[in-house]
Amino acid sequence: MKVELKSITKDDEPFLYEVYASSRRKEIDSWRWSAEKIQPFFEVQWCAQQTSYRQQFPHASHCIITSDEQYVRRLLTKDLPE
Repeated sequence: MKVELKSITKDDEPFLYEVYASSRRKEIDSWRWSAEKIQPFFEVQWCAQQTSYRQQFPHASHCIITSDEQYVRRLLTKDLPE
């Protein structure tokens, strides 16, 4: 098994969004909302999270963990400013 880190590009946004949504799915499903309510909620929350991370951690590194060239998860690490 070959595990690597891949730098994030704009093309990776759909995968990153799905990782985020999957991390909240159990919580949101417990609310018994319709799909029509869930999707906009996820989108607003996703944008808020991304904005917050950029503001709080401007020097962070954002990567995707791959295993045998398949996307697995994301990895955010806080880099120290130079």
